Amino acid sequence: MNILQRIVKSIQEDLVLKKEIVPVQSLESSILFDRQTISLSKSILDSQGVIAEHKRRSPSKPNINFGLSVSDVASGYASAGTAGMSVLTNNQYFGGSLEDLLIARQSCSLPLLRKEFILDEYQVLEAKANGADAILLIAACLEKQEIKTLSELAKQL
Repeated sequence: MNILQRIVKSIQEDLVLKKEIVPVQSLESSILFDRQTISLSKSILDSQGVIAEHKRRSPSKPNINFGLSVSDVASGYASAGTAGMSVLTNNQYFGGSLEDLLIARQSCSLPLLRKEFILDEYQVLEAKANGADAILLIAACLEKQEIKTLSELAKQL
């Protein structure tokens, strides 16, 4: 099993638990769920086009930015004029969390992209409920129909 397959398997297992703990209705009633999203594509066109990323680690590099606060990073990216901020929310492999997304949302008005291995509609709702304006879909993890379904849901939200 390669690293991508291990990550996907882990996320699928976590999703079963997450859905039991935080039902869809709770996500949809979150304070940020009805927030008007900020267009990442418009921001890219109106700026220098840079999407900056916050990442603590990766499978190939175990320590990247453990000493930095998400709030400081988000504020710094906004001050630097970036078009948006990508926030990794996978904890097991990248050291991120949904809390990082919430902190970034509170710290800046940049469009935020949730960078995660999105496999399920639940995760799209979760992204919206936690302040994301956009999501990343990794085609290597998804079937063509899944990409279409997840994209349509993201656009709808």
